[in-house]
Amino acid sequence: MQKRFKNNFSAGASATWSNDRDEDSNERNFSGIQAEDFNNISTAWGPSNRDQRWKVSGNLVWLTPFWGIGFAGVGRLSTGSAYTGRANFDFNNDGQSGTDRPTLGCTLVGTNFDCTNGKHIGRNSFRQPSTYSVDVRLQKAFKLGPGDFGLAVDCFNCTNTGNKFVSQTIYGRIPLATNLAETPNANFGNASNPGTPRTLQLSARYDF
Repeated sequence: MQKRFKNNFSAGASATWSNDRDEDSNERNFSGIQAEDFNNISTAWGPSNRDQRWKVSGNLVWLTPFWGIGFAGVGRLSTGSAYTGRANFDFNNDGQSGTDRPTLGCTLVGTNFDCTNGKHIGRNSFRQPSTYSVDVRLQKAFKLGPGDFGLAVDCFNCTNTGNKFVSQTIYGRIPLATNLAETPNANFGNASNPGTPRTLQLSARYDF
């Protein structure tokens, strides 16, 4: 939605809902194999790495009648993207370590683990926290020679929202004597890494 009002004022809002699922989001990733079992890719069907349910934004622009000063602002809210809880062990013996997902509820039978009644963690079955930010710009315009000169002050993430995210995505430990990566690491799923803090920017521009 976009609406232009009188007195050089306009405002808009948008909302996007999406559901993106695939078996592999590796088409632009050259760092190596991402699938748990590249011989049976169908087991990886689930939310893609791009999957986000909601993205909502609102914006406004006002060219004030006061000394050529302009004001603009935008607010954004996004629900969290998907990530996979991984085990740091090659359980399926396909030669790829770090791509396997743990199975919960396995029991030790002799020297082997029985996961018949276990629950295998799905690909991208965890979510990052939601994030939001508010950005604001103040701009002053001058007529200078054949063109226009502008000075601007931009404030990004003006509310200084933490927008913390999860960086520890290794769910379980390597097989121990009594469990198969059932116990999550202490920092798994802990949104402790902060995003970009409040940032100010000064700029000048000349259009001719």
